Amino acid sequence: MAVQSEDSGCAEAAGDPVALSRKEYSVSSRAAVLEGPRRLQLRRIAIPDELPAGAALVRIEGGGMCGTDVHQYRGLAGAAGQPPPYPMVLGHEPVGVIERLSPDASPGWGVSVGDRVAVEPTASCGVCPRCAAGQRHQCPDRQVYSYLPIDRAPSLWGAYADYLVVLPGTVLHPMPAHVEIADAVFFNPLAAALSWTIDVGGTQRGEDVLVIGPGQRGLASIIALKEAGAGRIIVAGRERDGRKFDIARSLGATDVLEDLDVADAVLDITGGRGVHRAFDFTPAPDALRLAVAATGRGGTVMYVARHGEAGLPADDLLRKELTVKTALGAESAAFAQAVAVLASGRHDLSALHTHRIGLDDVDLAVRILAGEVDGQDAIHVTVVP
Repeated sequence: MAVQSEDSGCAEAAGDPVALSRKEYSVSSRAAVLEGPRRLQLRRIAIPDELPAGAALVRIEGGGMCGTDVHQYRGLAGAAGQPPPYPMVLGHEPVGVIERLSPDASPGWGVSVGDRVAVEPTASCGVCPRCAAGQRHQCPDRQVYSYLPIDRAPSLWGAYADYLVVLPGTVLHPMPAHVEIADAVFFNPLAAALSWTIDVGGTQRGEDVLVIGPGQRGLASIIALKEAGAGRIIVAGRERDGRKFDIARSLGATDVLEDLDVADAVLDITGGRGVHRAFDFTPAPDALRLAVAATGRGGTVMYVARHGEAGLPADDLLRKELTVKTALGAESAAFAQAVAVLASGRHDLSALHTHRIGLDDVDLAVRILAGEVDGQDAIHVTVVP
């Protein structure tokens, strides 16, 4: 769905050139710059003649939008606790084409000018214990795209722009040309889902699982759970999630529950055993308690939402000998697997892609994703320059 708006709130900043010559267009990039909470403007930022050491210049084809963009827009700290470093270019889920490589660009990238790539959201040191363990997103020296201020040259550190400067220490994944852009930029939520449900969550073939929250990440997890060969995939939400339940069924959910108070229903569906694994994707404060109640003895509860100070029913954990796991980001192997799944075409993702917008409507798109625009219900938003 294309978003149309007469006043998007993302007009080009006063004083910025609007009518540029062809030469000026070739050396500048439009960028959706978040100046402060709820202050988004479209600026023109110069493309550097020389890239930073080891860097690459990517021409953006599209970027995916998620809840992190909403937190940044509202002035809230990210999942890792970092406050938004205004002003900054939004967007951290980019797919694009290598336009230029610095002479000393990392040979480990294995890419050439003209290659289409998916860009992981984090640049890391590559040598610390966390990086060595594959957890680059936990590197203490990590740099996250869209969390770098534009006063740090060359400023193009976000996906909602014509161009992105990619730092050394970033992992790039070749993205096949046949993958349509809305599917391609879904590589990020799908990688997280694969990591959280399989790599960390441990789902095995034939296991019954519960997904609480049919939002973008919850729906992506259904695809991952199908890839893992899960048995019954039970999705719980609220009555207002009817459309999302339809999408959940189309992706492979076997059961949907229109109430978060799911324990009794899950026990009925599973013959009194409870699920092997429960995944909490919703910020609802009681979701973690409900996940524990619905999980069978010896099972696993996976906590990937944000509840603040979420209380755990410790006695129930002890009585049923449950394992509680958490996850924040995804490892590079999961990103590579996500690209492979998208390239395979095994799953029809079209129902997930609710909005496709241009750079001049980023402000409106964030508000739609945040649920602030009446009559609009976004799941996955693609920003296309």
